[in-house]
Amino acid sequence: MIAANGVVARYLSARKFPSIRRVVRTPKRWDRIVEIARQYKFRLPDIPDSKALEEFLLQEKAADPLSFPDLSLAVIKLLGSGEYIVEVPEGNAETERFMRTMKEELLWLEEFAGLEEAHEKLSAWIDVYNKRYLHSALG
Repeated sequence: MIAANGVVARYLSARKFPSIRRVVRTPKRWDRIVEIARQYKFRLPDIPDSKALEEFLLQEKAADPLSFPDLSLAVIKLLGSGEYIVEVPEGNAETERFMRTMKEELLWLEEFAGLEEAHEKLSAWIDVYNKRYLHSALG
């Protein structure tokens, strides 16, 4: 799962898509994680090191894939709660500009009878926007 999350994060970042990530700044019980690793004959440093932890987990997954889910769950619990952050590779400028253009050209000018009509008009506006405006991704 950790590897899959990394792949997805790199994919979104490479294509400049925003993403939501769980970040654990400092593991709450790193000392206990070090003890668990020691039981598996693996030496983790005394200070938190994400690369060393990844190496340990990958090694144990390869060595014993059947009991790995229990180990990974224990480690996740010991990491403690994280925070969720929005990562926007280009910052908010492009998103803010898009939202302002949409408001100026559609939302502030139209009244919608219902959600279905709003969806139809918004979809049509997005089609026009994508065809009419020059986009930096196109060169």
